[in-house]
Amino acid sequence: MIPRVNITSVTNNTTPVVNPAEGLLVFNNGTTTGINKSLYYWDNNELHWDYGLKLVETPLVATYTLNTVQNNILDNAGNGSSFSFHSNVTNPFTIEDSGNIPGFDIVLKGGFWVVTLPEGKYIMVASVELNLDNPNPTTQGTPLYGGTAGSGTYLNGVFMDLFTASYDFNTGAVTSGYTLNQRSEQYVVATVNQPHHLIYVVENIYTTGGVFYMAIGRSSGTSVNDTMDIIPNKTVSLPERWTELYPHFVLQNYKIFHSVVDVGKIC
Repeated sequence: MIPRVNITSVTNNTTPVVNPAEGLLVFNNGTTTGINKSLYYWDNNELHWDYGLKLVETPLVATYTLNTVQNNILDNAGNGSSFSFHSNVTNPFTIEDSGNIPGFDIVLKGGFWVVTLPEGKYIMVASVELNLDNPNPTTQGTPLYGGTAGSGTYLNGVFMDLFTASYDFNTGAVTSGYTLNQRSEQYVVATVNQPHHLIYVVENIYTTGGVFYMAIGRSSGTSVNDTMDIIPNKTVSLPERWTELYPHFVLQNYKIFHSVVDVGKIC
């Protein structure tokens, strides 16, 4: 018989079991928020109860999409300015697959929507699709080549920031201020009125249990104050957790340690 226990914290190695052995299998029948009623095993390397049965090398991948977006938040934005996707009154995100990550959720905290992630090592891959409309006639820049101002090709930079804070899964409280974890920056040689797809990677993210949100902004040195639109339903985020970090590639079957954001389906 598999023991039935009440797990109140996935990192507690004294309750309900004192110094559990590697691979000890139990069934959690407790009701602590963020800890599912399911099979758990003790991971001695990470020192926590892990949810579900899987190979050690198998990443846990969740998927959530951006279903609504202020698609003009970057219009004529100044160099260095940024905007988050989480400040909507209505939840702009939809969870498509929890990925069996215990505690993964999108919650309203402090007036905006954030993503909760349990303790683990993560990577975030953000896939963003943008459309650059004609530049603002009063501030349009000089094209790199081809055409006059208002047409041709421009150099545009867009960065993605990941902000994190500590979170108590038992009380549901954010227990620290948000700090910038990492910034990923991409430049694109862009033609107006054409979609452009940018990929952002934020690596080596370690959390003892926290919340995060992402912000998008205009890089310094951008050549034109254009009307840059974020295309709805084109953004996907795949928060992914691994037991160990190692050199990796972003594979089509997502057999790596990463998360993805695609503007239109975001995070």
